[in-house]
Amino acid sequence: MKAALAQIYSTKGDPQANLDKMASVLKEAAAGGADLVCFSELFYCGYDISREELERLAICCDGPKHAKLRALAADAGVHLLISYPEKDPETGDIYIAASLIDDNGDLLLNHRKTYRWGDEKSKV
Repeated sequence: MKAALAQIYSTKGDPQANLDKMASVLKEAAAGGADLVCFSELFYCGYDISREELERLAICCDGPKHAKLRALAADAGVHLLISYPEKDPETGDIYIAASLIDDNGDLLLNHRKTYRWGDEKSKV
C-alpha cells in the first residue's frame, strides 16, 4: 500500500473550498500511485476555529455533506482519511472525528476524538 500525506493549508470556515482542494489532491495522489490519502486534523473546515464555527460546520457521518467526502474518494479511486467536526444527531454533541473511506466511497470507520489538550477543551 502506498500512502500520501496531504500537507496543505485548509481554508478556515469554508468546507467547499477545502473539498475543491481535496479533489485536486486526491486525483494527483491517485495518478502518483497512492492507495490512501491522509489529510490533517479538521481539514474539512479548517483548524483552530471557534466553538460557534465548529457547531455551524459540524456534519453527520451518514449525512449528505459526508456523502460528498465519500464521492471524492470514489471519484479518485483512493482510500481517504479525513477529519471533520461531527454532530451527534441524537445528542447534538460536537466531536472532532475522522473517517476512513474506501476507494468505492464506502465508510469503513468513523472515530470520534475523546481526548483534548490545550485550548481544545473550551471549543468542543
